[in-house]
Amino acid sequence: MSDHCVLKFGCSLYAEHCRIQQKFRLNKGDYDNLCDFLNLDWDAFLDYANSSVDEMREKFKLLLMDGINKFIPVTGQHPQNYKRRISSHSALFSTSKTSIMESIDFD
Repeated sequence: MSDHCVLKFGCSLYAEHCRIQQKFRLNKGDYDNLCDFLNLDWDAFLDYANSSVDEMREKFKLLLMDGINKFIPVTGQHPQNYKRRISSHSALFSTSKTSIMESIDFD
């Protein structure tokens, strides 16, 4: 007799909405203003005497993320496995010029 227990189950999920992933456009960032934003009295901000390392890390992270959100733009991108569905009416306009010209009867 084994002393291990095994639990096996299956789960099927369906997602109705596909969230658009936001990515920072690092090449479009306003780094001069970000540097100015981060140019502060770090000793006073982090308060070494009265803060733990975890508290100082959290303060730094929140300030940095605030600066990034203010000065680095984001762009929305669909996930890699996202397939956009278009209507048949829209698909008609995406047809190449060659196939449109071939379908016209000039007689």
